[in-house]
Amino acid sequence: MTLQEKIGRLFLIGIQGKELTDETRDLLDRIQPGFIILFQRNVESGEQLKRLITDIKNYVGREIVFAIDQEGGIVTRLEEGFTISPGAMALSATNDPENAYRTGRILGSEMRALGISWDLAPVVDVNDNYRNRSTGVRAFGDTPQRVAEYSQEFYRGLREEGVAATAKHFPGNGSIEADPHLDMPVLNKTLEELMQNEFIPFQNVIDKGIESVMISHVYLPQVMRERLPSAVSKEVMKDLLIGRLGFRGILVSDDLTMGGVANFFDVDEASYQALMAGMDVIDICHESANMFRAFDYLVKKAQEEECVMAEIDRAFEKVSGFIEHFNVPVSEMNLEKAGTEENLNRMDEITAKAITVYKNSDEMIPLNNLGKEDLICAVRPLRQSLVEEEREGSSTAGKLHESFPETEFIQFNAKLSEPEADELLKGRKGRKAVVLTENAYLFPGQKKLVLNLLERYEQVLLVALRNPYDAGISGIDNAVLSYGYSIPNQKNLVKALFGEIKASGICPVPIPEID
Repeated sequence: MTLQEKIGRLFLIGIQGKELTDETRDLLDRIQPGFIILFQRNVESGEQLKRLITDIKNYVGREIVFAIDQEGGIVTRLEEGFTISPGAMALSATNDPENAYRTGRILGSEMRALGISWDLAPVVDVNDNYRNRSTGVRAFGDTPQRVAEYSQEFYRGLREEGVAATAKHFPGNGSIEADPHLDMPVLNKTLEELMQNEFIPFQNVIDKGIESVMISHVYLPQVMRERLPSAVSKEVMKDLLIGRLGFRGILVSDDLTMGGVANFFDVDEASYQALMAGMDVIDICHESANMFRAFDYLVKKAQEEECVMAEIDRAFEKVSGFIEHFNVPVSEMNLEKAGTEENLNRMDEITAKAITVYKNSDEMIPLNNLGKEDLICAVRPLRQSLVEEEREGSSTAGKLHESFPETEFIQFNAKLSEPEADELLKGRKGRKAVVLTENAYLFPGQKKLVLNLLERYEQVLLVALRNPYDAGISGIDNAVLSYGYSIPNQKNLVKALFGEIKASGICPVPIPEID
């Protein structure tokens, strides 16, 4: 095997389009990657995706592993023709870890059926900072015990279906506030604090054999000597993850074009620094120019420095075995296993158990008898982190509008300003108001709109479409939580609002009062 082939096998790259294009062929020829990561931009249907994966496998004529971020909830890449699952916090709200296991098995079986055998999930971050914009409902909870309990079950489900799992984002993104897609977050905790909180869920799944860990771009000022992202830190990877936690699997970087690392290093230097610090798989999701740059730079460095070749050999030894084990032959792919009626029904049952009536002081649930003097306000869902895909909107809003045609219906932008919030309700007041929010506690205008509704209407029902903390806005006496706005979440949210199902979910995180 040539030097170029060895280095190429260490790359996890994204491709453009829904079919095998000349651009993708060029990438495959020049980089010869060991891994390809798929996004919604690559998926139109199950049949189309199977054709794309088959064409790539046949073109390269060797073992190659396909990866995907299939966390469930707001980070879902496989939708049309597949079973859509609720996210981590929604699964936790069912108050039954077995539902995380069942979900892992369903997702794993459908991924494997299409030739995808590496899930970049579960998130094992402990979301103990409610102001965290990038984690929120992607986490199972705010205690290490809760996160460990549910993440291990999700992993067990994937493993039983022959899909590799990834614990992310080491050393932990739950306490941060900055979004690592935009800048380098700071996690200002001592090693002892990390061992007692962030590291517990990681250690738990490591002890159970999880195949890979994703390294984030967070900086630990009380642990690291240099101000660097974790993805290029020997202290984080070799000393902490491998040395202290005993991890022996694959280390994969979070995308090296994210702001958390790109603000410090060009992609070529970031790839080099990550490899030298102990990284096994170099993840570059976007722009073929970035991939070529990083690949060519590593080839050059390996030819110039013997120590670089040693790190390439180290990583390749681990990666080659992983690829051999998790490569899915075309003959084993079976589209009929995806989106089956049985899977859809099981997931619908799980999702229904997540919907939570958090407060119902005025007995507004079940929702009925909204009239002309009432109001329905609905947020337009927002892509709040770059890991998410674009969303069309909330189907719940449309269903409410359809069910109460005489009730005034208005929509608003999640980032509306406070003056816009005032203007939106100008001259309006009445009996009942229903407001659908998305992280209103993080957006002053959205929060102001909720407070204005409380002043102008006798009863207000808040429906939190995303993070549950909106229910803590001071004065809210009626609140329903859905933990996400995927189609199954919204379908069961509507049923709960109209009393068609009992909302038995229990919020898995404490909700502070927010003034």
